[in-house]
Amino acid sequence: MSNSVWEEVERLQKLMSVARTLDGMIEKHDVLEEDTASLTQEKDPNLTVDDMGEKAEIWRKLESELLPSIKEQSTALLTSLNLQDLVKHPIPDPESTRETLSNLDQTIENTVSVTVLFSLRSPLPDAKHDHRMKKFKAFRLSQLRQELRALISARIRFVLESTREMLHLYTVSDMVTATSATWQKASQLRQHIQMCIADVSKSVHNTIEWYQKSDWATIQDEWLMGVTSCNDLLEEIPDIINRANRRAITNGGSDSTPNLANFTINSAEEANLTVDNPDTPNRRDSSRELMLDVTRSTISFVKLTRICIKKALEMIPKKPVSELDTELNSEAIVRLQDAFGSFTGSLTMHLRHQQLAHRRDEPISIATRDHICTSVIELREDLRSCLSDLESYLVPFQRGVDDASQINDFSSWSLTMKRLWEQATARSLDLLSSLEIEPEQQLEQED
Repeated sequence: MSNSVWEEVERLQKLMSVARTLDGMIEKHDVLEEDTASLTQEKDPNLTVDDMGEKAEIWRKLESELLPSIKEQSTALLTSLNLQDLVKHPIPDPESTRETLSNLDQTIENTVSVTVLFSLRSPLPDAKHDHRMKKFKAFRLSQLRQELRALISARIRFVLESTREMLHLYTVSDMVTATSATWQKASQLRQHIQMCIADVSKSVHNTIEWYQKSDWATIQDEWLMGVTSCNDLLEEIPDIINRANRRAITNGGSDSTPNLANFTINSAEEANLTVDNPDTPNRRDSSRELMLDVTRSTISFVKLTRICIKKALEMIPKKPVSELDTELNSEAIVRLQDAFGSFTGSLTMHLRHQQLAHRRDEPISIATRDHICTSVIELREDLRSCLSDLESYLVPFQRGVDDASQINDFSSWSLTMKRLWEQATARSLDLLSSLEIEPEQQLEQED
């Protein structure tokens, strides 16, 4: 056997060894869950920022050393795996890859160790009494741990798993005479690894940027995500209706494609807190047509939710960060961050229940109808909970000389919101009550 063949065999053996190293790393780094010790740690309501010197030092290490190292070492894998060039077939360097993985493994261990000290060990602030703790409030400690857990146990894990799969493909296949399917799989893995590594870099950047933001800025970010979710739903609803119509036409039904102008959202509408119902034909007899009306009625819920979020965004105090970060305790911050989260999630689930109903051409089942009815009622409860949280945790910060009008405005538009929501709820439930259900289930219900 020639020297070149022996060298290739030796290199493949080294790559297999690297793959085994990856096995250990993948199993090792499912980390940063709350442990028994953390659950018994007492929260101190009397802590001050001066008591957080050790945690301040840990954050500086995370921000300036460990997190940037994770970003750099993950990116270095592209070089050691020879993945920068999408045209050339990769020839991984086992020695360089092993060294890069060893460095990354050590950095992750150090990151996990200091994150546990930072977020799960004393001194820990009390979420009800930490409004003057600035960057060391309980919500920051908890959310930073969750962000780093997602970084290590999900994003970096994806990089490691994809790298292991690529090395396995390379070592078990004769890449010189490999089939086009093998090369296609290798190309897909290469692109996937590149995307995963880019995601790691983005996550590191976003985590550092998030921690540096003011309390109110973190709340604002969550609410803006809610606006985006509403925009996405408003774009999705016409697509759902159009797909249902195409399915009906294919199966010999009639077309009830809506006028897309009915879905236009104008600024005057939102400013005046009005929601126009789309023009629809008179009450239809078919279950399919009524289900389309139910889906159209969902537009009102989404519009109202978006208006509510935008109104709340206008009420965020505009003060220096030094003042803003001493106003809220962690309990209030988390309640405000989550004020619209369950709301938009419930809207999405409400629409998913309807999608399932649209996939059928026959009358829907009692269970499906009841699921949709329940989600309509739950949306009403979500609104009440949301407005209650805004009144409890947002309105109190409008107590300035110039902010009396905002307090009155909140009372006014929240009442209008409740009234319009009740109207939308009544319309949806009325439509749902008119739906045909499967004949055999109708008989069972009457019995």
